[in-house]
Amino acid sequence: MPQLDGLRAIAALAVVYYHWSAPAVPVGKWGVQLFLVLSGYLITGILLDLRHSHLSPGAAARAFFARRVMRLCPAYALCLAIAFAFVPHARAHWAWFVSYTSNILQATSPDYFMMTPTWTLALEQQFYLVWFGVVMLAGCAWLRRGILPILLVCALYRGVVCALGEPMLVFLPFANADALLLGAWLRVARDGAAEAPGWGGAAALAMLALGALLTWRLTPEHWLAAALVPLGIGLVSVWAVARGRRGFDGTLGRILGHPAVVYLGRISYGIYLYHMLLELFSTQRVTFLWRFGTRDGGWDGLIGHTLLAIGFAALSYHLLERPLLEWQRRGYPLPWRRPPALIPAE
Repeated sequence: MPQLDGLRAIAALAVVYYHWSAPAVPVGKWGVQLFLVLSGYLITGILLDLRHSHLSPGAAARAFFARRVMRLCPAYALCLAIAFAFVPHARAHWAWFVSYTSNILQATSPDYFMMTPTWTLALEQQFYLVWFGVVMLAGCAWLRRGILPILLVCALYRGVVCALGEPMLVFLPFANADALLLGAWLRVARDGAAEAPGWGGAAALAMLALGALLTWRLTPEHWLAAALVPLGIGLVSVWAVARGRRGFDGTLGRILGHPAVVYLGRISYGIYLYHMLLELFSTQRVTFLWRFGTRDGGWDGLIGHTLLAIGFAALSYHLLERPLLEWQRRGYPLPWRRPPALIPAE
């Protein structure tokens, strides 16, 4: 499903652009929603494969969490090593980052700028711990019925905490569970709406327009925008993932399936993880790269900053992440009877 990698590339680049330029429409937050929907979809698929493999719970847990550790932790450890070396605030709160609870830190102490992207990584790790047990114990029918009511409760929670003047609480797990669960629902509901009907494109455009209007007319902390916009963008992301799974047609399909875009999707984890750390260039004056670490360079600065993020992510992927995954695959093969090429990478 190469177009899903293409969607991941768009999500990562939207986050980079948002953090660099701070546009009026929060496309970076929308990119995060797309990331979370993709993650919920792919992780639920892996968990369902494990469940159907008839492994013992212990063997399934070892297979799943070993893969997650080898996929996510090496690059995250490198990110933390750089941050702890150069960012005193990150070093002072090291326990939050090491324990994957930085989303809780973000909810209570938001001033740690270039480590902000780690809150979604913490959120996903917390989701894995809970969702593994849910999928192993519950059937698909229960999942299909149980997920949808939770979505409304999550939206209501965001609206209530913002109405009470506590907008930072939206970084806590329950405020973002709807995006992950929308992806999970798409994976367990493979018929009907999951097949992205013909009117889905028009509905997605309408939701995007409504989200842009709400964020333009209201602040992101307004209770109505906080409740509805993430849910609406999550539904748009579900449509996009469902179409990407089947394959978009026309120009959009050629863009999402282009080898360069697919490659960016494969290294998008690194792009997302490292891109704000590159602002260290603006404080450490690292030779000629300093210009691209500042926000004074306009569009050429944005392009330079993005290229640096891509380059750093590519080095991390090829020199650190991929070799360790290959080592894990050879040394500790996943214990189910499927060719390795068919096992989802995420």
